[in-house]
Formats: sequence, C-alpha cells, structure tokens
Amino acid sequence: MKHSLNKLAISFLLFFLLCQNLHAQPFPGVQALTVRIAPWTKNKIVFRPMPSTGKDRFELQTQKNQLHISATSASAAAMGFNYYLNHYCHQSVGHGANNLSPLAVMPVVKDKLSVETPFQFRYALNYCTYNYSMSFYQWKDWEKELDWMALHGVNLMLAINGTEIIWQKTLQQFGFTDEEIKAFIPGPAYTAWWLMGNLQGWGGPVTDDMITRQMQLQKQMLARMKELGIEPVLQGFYGMVPTALQQKFPSAKIIDQGKWAGGFQRPAFLSPQDSLFAKMAGVYYQHIKNMYGDCRFFGGDPFHEGGSRAGVDVAASAKNIQWHMQKHFANSTWVLQGWGGNPRKELLDSLRKEKTLVIDLFGENQNNWEKTNAFYQTPWIWSSVNNFGEKPGLYGKLQRIVEEPFRALQTPQGQYMKGIGIIPEGILNNPLLYDISLNSAWGTQPNTDSLLHDYCHYRYGKNNPALYEALLLLKQTVYTSHSAYQEGCTESLFAARPAKEIKSVSSWGTRKLFYDPRLLEEALSSFIQASVPFVKSETFQYDITDIARQVLANRGQMAYDSAMKYFKLKAVDQYSQYKNKFLHLLQMQEQLLATNKNFLLGTWLTQAKAFGKTASEKQLCEKNARTQITTWGPDDNPATNLHEYAHKEWSGLLNDLYLPRWKIFFEQLDAELNGKQPAAIDFFEMELSWAKKQNLYPTSPKGNYMELIKNVKAYCAEN
Repeated sequence: MKHSLNKLAISFLLFFLLCQNLHAQPFPGVQALTVRIAPWTKNKIVFRPMPSTGKDRFELQTQKNQLHISATSASAAAMGFNYYLNHYCHQSVGHGANNLSPLAVMPVVKDKLSVETPFQFRYALNYCTYNYSMSFYQWKDWEKELDWMALHGVNLMLAINGTEIIWQKTLQQFGFTDEEIKAFIPGPAYTAWWLMGNLQGWGGPVTDDMITRQMQLQKQMLARMKELGIEPVLQGFYGMVPTALQQKFPSAKIIDQGKWAGGFQRPAFLSPQDSLFAKMAGVYYQHIKNMYGDCRFFGGDPFHEGGSRAGVDVAASAKNIQWHMQKHFANSTWVLQGWGGNPRKELLDSLRKEKTLVIDLFGENQNNWEKTNAFYQTPWIWSSVNNFGEKPGLYGKLQRIVEEPFRALQTPQGQYMKGIGIIPEGILNNPLLYDISLNSAWGTQPNTDSLLHDYCHYRYGKNNPALYEALLLLKQTVYTSHSAYQEGCTESLFAARPAKEIKSVSSWGTRKLFYDPRLLEEALSSFIQASVPFVKSETFQYDITDIARQVLANRGQMAYDSAMKYFKLKAVDQYSQYKNKFLHLLQMQEQLLATNKNFLLGTWLTQAKAFGKTASEKQLCEKNARTQITTWGPDDNPATNLHEYAHKEWSGLLNDLYLPRWKIFFEQLDAELNGKQPAAIDFFEMELSWAKKQNLYPTSPKGNYMELIKNVKAYCAEN
C-alpha cells in the first residue's frame, strides 16, 4: 500500500512539473530579443525546445496565426528568428544600418522548415575588435552588439571587458601600489594588446571608477550572453605579468619579453614552473570566480607576435598553464589563437587536446589547419581576419570564406574541426561579409551567388536586378577570392603620410589594387540606377556611400601615381594637373562622408568622451581615441611603425589632418621644382599636435548624399 502511494505521489509531481513547463516560455532571452528587434512580433512567436541530435537545429512553421520556432538551443532559436526575419520578412539587422519596419501581418511559413548546422561553435571577435570597434562601448552599444551576435548564430564569443579589476585585485595582493598597478593597466583604447602581452600601461592611467564601470559592464554582458546562449571566453592567466614583478620577487623566474611593435616594452613572462605562478594563478582565478562566476573557456597566448622563449620549457609551461586553469575551473577549455606560427607543436603536444581549442585566425589567406594536420590533431575553428585596424576599405575573399569551411569538413582534418568564426580586427565595416559568413554556416553546402541574391533581398527589402548585379560585381572586385597573400583592404592614400614613393599606408598594409577598378565603378552605376525606390533606405545609403568612398580612394591612387610620375620628369604642367586632381578627390571624399553618421569623426570622439564621466576621464578617453587612429603610439617615438595602422576615412579627419598634410607636402614639391631645397616636414609632430586637441566635430550628417555620389560618377565618366 505504501509503495503504491509513493508511485502515485511521484506521478502527480511529474504531471505538475509538466504542466508548469507547458506554461513557461522556453528561451525567454530570445523572446525578449525578438521584441527589441521587431516589436510588431510581440505575442506572435512561440518558442519550443527540441531534443538535440548532436547538431544545432531550428524549425519554423506558422500555426494558428503564430510563428512557432522550435530549436535545440537559445542560439539556434535566435538564428531561427533571424532566418525568418531575413527570408520571410525581407528585413535585416546590421552594423551601421538596419532594414527594419513593422509589418501588419506576419508572413506565413506554410510548410515546416528545418535547418541545421554542422558546426558546433560559431565564434566571434578578435582581441583587437575590442579596441578598434568597441573601445568606448557602453551598455546600449553592447546590447545591440549582442543582439546581432545572437541573430547570426554566434554561441561562443571573446568577452574580455572587466579584466582590469581582476588584475587590480590580484596585484594588490602581491604588494603593488595603486600607482604601480595603474602603470600596468592601459587606457581604454589599448586593452587588447595588453592582454595579448604586447604592451603595458600605454594610454593610461585609468581611474578606479573606470575600472569599476568596466566590471559592471562585463557583468551585464555575461548575464545577457547567458540568456542568448552565447558562451564567453574570458581572459586566462597564462604567465603575462608586469615587468615590475621582478623587483617585488627578485628570485622568481621572470623572463623579459623585449620590445613589441612601435618600441613598446612587453609585459614579462612568469615561468609556470615557478612557485609564484601557482600563487598568482590561484589569486587571479579566484577573483574571476568571485566577480564573474563559473566559466568554461579561457583565452591567453604566450609569446603572441614574438617575445622571448629563452630559458622557457614551452611544453612544460603550457602543461602547467592548462593544469592551473583546470584546477580552478574544472573541465575548462584553453582557447588559443592560430596566428604567426603559434601555437607551436611543442606547446600543443603537451596539452589535454579535448580541453584545447585553436582559433585558426587567417583561414581566408592560408590553410594552416591543413599544413599542421589540424594543429597537430587539436580541436580547431576555421576563421578569417579580413579587416586589420578597422581600416576603411571594402575587402574580403567572399567565395573562399563561404566555401572553404565546408571543404575543410570533408578532409581528414575535418574530424577535429569544431566550427567557424569571424575574427575581424574591426567589425564596423563590410557588413555583407560578416552576415554571409555566419549565415552560410547553416544548411548544406552553400552557393555564394545564391547567398548574395538572398542578401540583396533582405538587405534592401526588395528584389532588384540592378542591385543584385552590383553585388555580383563586388564579388568580382573588392570581394574577389584572389590567391595573393594580403592583410586586409587596399589602403587609401588619402590617409597616408605623404611621400614621393608610398608602398603602403601602414607598415603591413598594401596599396595594390587586385581588381579592375572600372568594374567597381560599374557597381556604383548600378546602385545609382536602382536608387529611386531605395533613396530613404539606411542600408542602401550606407552601402552606396561606402562604394563611392572606395571609388574615390581608387581614383586618388591613380592621381597620386600620375602626379609623382610627372614630378620626377619635372613636367610641371602635368604634375600640377594631377596634384590638383588628387586634392580635389580628397575634398570630394570629405564632403561625401559628411553625409553619413557612420563616417563622421565626431561620432567616434563623442563616444569616447561619453565613456569618461569626469573632465579628466573625458580628456584621457579623447586622447586615446585620437592617438589610436593616427600615430597609435608611443608619443616619444617618431619612428614608430604603428602610425596610420588604424587610419580612417572619416569626415573631419580628412579635412583637418590628411588634407593639411598633403597640402604642405605638395607645397614642398612645388618649391623643389622651383629649385629650392625646403626643410623636411615633421609629420609626426603634426599628428601629435592634432591628437592632443579637444576641438569639437559634427555628429549629425549634412549634405545630399545622392547628389554627391552622382558627382563622383560624373567625375569618373569625365576622367
């Protein structure tokens, strides 16, 4: 009798829990996302969990005037909603511009649609993205960013905000003064290179309040990421320490890492075999746990972009780094960057492979995953870095980015492949590339032209043959999958330090055009041809403006080359003609970009100043923002090879720095042609002077963008 009563009680409890579950809405974070993005869908979408078969999947179907989205995870549910938004509503969410508008009637999905992805992880963000794009993001910015990530199926994302307070509290326990700690932590525009072990302190000192606000922001981000099914990759303790640690612990084995680019002193490397490493790791990870809770993924790369391995047992060090990570966060995974020959074989061979994940950063240019046999049989993710320094420039090997991950899956190395990722150094550019890259991860072997056709429809809201033809021309030009090695876009000479011979604007860039620029001008003509029904569309305005910007930059290269050719020949009339053309094109660029908020210097500087709360914080943030896009740093090294690495074609910057530089340069050439020998121009001092200013720039666009773009077309037709 007692046994029967127990069975009855258990049955009743299970029935009660089932009823409760039927009333509870699964994926509440994604439900809230749908209302933020498309308020008109409120109460019209029903989410349902579905069992996983080892692959993320979503299903869509309209039932009783409601859209039912079944999904294996919150990430798949968000992707399912975005698929519906794209392919049924013909709307989209992007960086810089959205195509969103309320619909009176929800489009019907008559027959059940089922879509899955073969990729366990869809990864996003480069350390550098946190500074070139996100240095001064506050919660309103991150909320939009995380929504975009979720909508595009991202379920693993680098999350390094708030690491400052972890280091502050850790170093306090090891005898560091406040001044010494602030000399280690960099300014808000330079945290990426600090965490990668490239520099320390540059751009600071930050305030305690700034450190606290970053911690609070990280907590908000982690909470939202959990709701959206995005796992964070936090910063692990991998041996990077302040160089000043040696003074505190003279007997510890601390290896000086020498200099990085620009002449910056790198942080030191604390040997993981030293007893001090275990103590510091314990303190560091305890603060992570106290601040941010449990975590399954940690990043951190010893010897990133150089550094000294002298006296370091790399294999033993790597094993100890992972061991301490596992000790404090059981079953956590060490996420390593596949870049510049790292991670090396001896490092990977010493690790627990099932708890290691390599992000192959440069898949669009190299097949390192194949050359190293899946990084020596280690789980890995195929990714691409199409953008460096968030430089302006339409660029990316689109077809390779779409097709190469699926080829990799079919190779012997595919058994170790865990996903795909986007790793741009700056993400506020090339929206087509990031959208298609992540969307192509869902479904079967993708077709690039078909993806472009779909993108054209949901990017602009209507099917338009002229716009689709224009996108195909972009695929043949700026997005062509050429075979040459190239680190990012073809650079604009408008942003270059003037010289008689310029091979690149930044040290590792290129000014080589790898396509016929006339085809890009044809794409611009197609956009103009299609403009009438789209003229008020923000996505259309953003894209046509960016294409026209690229056309002007290309034309600037031609004018410069001709001017320098005739200068060397001392053909004064022809030289003057092309010099004036170059300056005219630069001024056209300034006027064009003033019409769009995404290309205004004032937008960046205002965001930076808003990040600070006191007058001194605002001044520090603005100096960070101005320096990053010009000299980069440091201020005492005129020979820095980092200058212009993060240059921008922005209205305001073109007019107030780039144009004066070019004018004074051409004045010098004019003097030389007249037999004079003018003194060398100190461009570094010009740039430093500009970076220290605090003058205001517009944050609202001005001018008629279509009128100016038609002027660009007319110029091209006449020249």
